[in-house]
This record gives sequence, structure tokens and C-alpha cells, in this order.
Amino acid sequence: MSGYNQDPRIHVTLPDDVAEFLEADAERDGISPDDLLDSILTRAVKFDIPLSKIDMVESPLPEFFSILECLSEQDIKEIARNEAERNFDRILSLFSGNHDDFNSVIEKFYERFSKYSGWFTFRYAITGRKGLRLLFEHTHGIKWSIFLSEYNQVVLDRFCSKSNLQTLDNEVIFDVILNQD
Repeated sequence: MSGYNQDPRIHVTLPDDVAEFLEADAERDGISPDDLLDSILTRAVKFDIPLSKIDMVESPLPEFFSILECLSEQDIKEIARNEAERNFDRILSLFSGNHDDFNSVIEKFYERFSKYSGWFTFRYAITGRKGLRLLFEHTHGIKWSIFLSEYNQVVLDRFCSKSNLQTLDNEVIFDVILNQD
């Protein structure tokens, strides 16, 4: 057998200043440095690295939401619609998702964004044989709800024969009936 190590674990040596930072941050959060490093690397592999393959502008959330506040409802809807039409399939494929399968959209897109982006918390419940309730909760106000509503309406139109939408200050609720197979 070649010199390839079959052990799936990777061992790294960190510079002292990085190790000290991880130890201090982990202690502040009440977790081990190994757990902190694991969460950082998991986020990087599952979220940050795939998204780095598309042209993105990163901005602190408060700055982004300040810009959003300056836009009209119609402008927000147009931007959301354009972004969903232009980028959703590409983002989903970067996350190894199947854009023809709604379960893949939930797992690879909604749940991943919920866990890593800080944009919303996502939950869903089955409401019937083909029915689902999708809930997007956040703390960013009505204009972010409008964006999420419009963006996700474009996505859901592919999979749903019927949808009912509630757009509230800090949550967006979709009651949907999935297309028949």
C-alpha cells in the first residue's frame, strides 16, 4: 500500500496566535477549542467555500439592512425576483442539491442557509398528503420579510400547485401544496 494515510482525520498545527484566539473564544463560549474549530471548518466546507464560487459581495448585516431600508417595496421585490431567477439553481448546485427535488431544496438550501447565514431561522411542518408549512423567522423587519417572500415565491412556484403567503414584520409563512408527481 502506498504512503497514503487511511485515517479520515486531519491533524494540523496552528500558529500560536491562532491557537490562543481559538482557546480564548472557546472559553468565552463555554466549549472546547476542538469543538469551536470543528464548527468553523464545517461552516467553511458546507457554506462559505461553495458560495465563494459565485461572485458575492460580503457586507456586515447591519449595513446590508440599512441599504434595504432605503428601497421601496417594489424595488425589493424586483431585486428578490431577479436574484432568485438568476442565482438559485447555481447556489443549490454548489451545495450539491437537486433543483428538481423539493426535499433537496429544503435540506441543501433552506436548512443550510438557516444554520449558517444568519438571515433567518427555517422550520417546516407537513400539513397534509402534499401540504407543507414553511416558516422563515428573523429579526430584521418587514423589508427583509418582503425580500424573503418574493425570493421564495419564485423558488416555490417551481414545486407548488398552490401557495398561501403571510408576510409579517419578522416572519414569512408559506402554506403550500406540492405539485403532484
